[in-house]
Amino acid sequence: MVVASSPRLGEPGSALSATLSAMARRRRALARLRPFAVEDTSVQLTWGDSRPGEITATAGDARATVTSPGGPGALSLDGLPADTSVRIDVAHSDGESHRLVVRTLAPPPGAPLSRLVTVSDLHVGSLSFGLARTMRDPSGVDEPFAVRTARAALAEALRWGSPDLLVAKGDLTNKGKAAEWDVLNGLLRDVDVPLLACAGNHDAYPSRDVLPPEGYDVPGTTLADPIAVRDLDGLRVIVADSVLVGEGEGTLDHVGTDILDAAAESDRPVMVCLHHPPDSRYAFHYPPGVPRGQSHGFLDRLARLRPDALVTAGHTHRNRRRDHGPLVVTEVSSTKDYPGAWAGYRVHEGGIRQVVRRTAAPEALAWSEYCRLAVGGVWGLYSPGALAHRSFTHPWPTR
Repeated sequence: MVVASSPRLGEPGSALSATLSAMARRRRALARLRPFAVEDTSVQLTWGDSRPGEITATAGDARATVTSPGGPGALSLDGLPADTSVRIDVAHSDGESHRLVVRTLAPPPGAPLSRLVTVSDLHVGSLSFGLARTMRDPSGVDEPFAVRTARAALAEALRWGSPDLLVAKGDLTNKGKAAEWDVLNGLLRDVDVPLLACAGNHDAYPSRDVLPPEGYDVPGTTLADPIAVRDLDGLRVIVADSVLVGEGEGTLDHVGTDILDAAAESDRPVMVCLHHPPDSRYAFHYPPGVPRGQSHGFLDRLARLRPDALVTAGHTHRNRRRDHGPLVVTEVSSTKDYPGAWAGYRVHEGGIRQVVRRTAAPEALAWSEYCRLAVGGVWGLYSPGALAHRSFTHPWPTR
């Protein structure tokens, strides 16, 4: 005789098992949804995985829809009210829905004057990632990931409101080889706005003699030696070479005075662009940037000369903001690994707005999302930084 019995909780066939399975399927429909970038009238939403189908975001009268082939993706929702908490409903065509509340930024004070965009740490020539460099591109695409992510980031940055200037903040190549510079030259020839660039420590292999390399000749491009300066409406941009040849950390010993002189002579607020970030006096961060002693003294002097200044760097491949007195100091992540991003700056009469946006092209997102798993998944938690560190409005302090 066979006696029928009900399945135990959690066993296949139980009500709990069926519920958990249904929940798992729904989570897979749209995973790791987040607001990655916020501006005054727009929000960029990103997700780490999705099932194929249509994904729609709505907020009041604003609406945007993308068709996802599956995998990671991004969507921009425009036409939002500024300086407002906005409720955004996101729906997948399989029935899954999410609700997010995001506060849009207030625009800086005064009339808008100019825009610029920055990219950091392209590492053209890189073929691997991770702590032990064991992560390699599983896509089978012929074009190396560092090249296709750089190309996509440059294209998206240049479509962001017709910027007046592009700044490339070092580690343009992976090892400073002539072949890597040749590929970089090809990428930069497509840039149709003025470009200022500085070297990074990776560009200085094996010696300083490779900078600038023979044949580096991109029209409209200026490589900082030791600084390069361009005045935009409402902002002086100073790009400086912080490379300490043969070392990963940076220095301001040979360039700090030039930066401060250029800042003091400016009749408008200043933005200083470096490869190495000035290290905090009170905390250790990896990889090291400009040593704390140099950094603290330099930022103190800059704050006295130009309290209306912003300092931005790359090198760490992460997003971070900190304040040094009246100054704002930021780090912006790499184009080539998670989260895979570029930064835009909107200059107004009374301030500046920063936004860091993920590169949304599918061929870039697929690789950058894979890089999230580096260092046992810690990289995916560490590198994006807080939303308020990526997107913010900074009114210039009165002098």
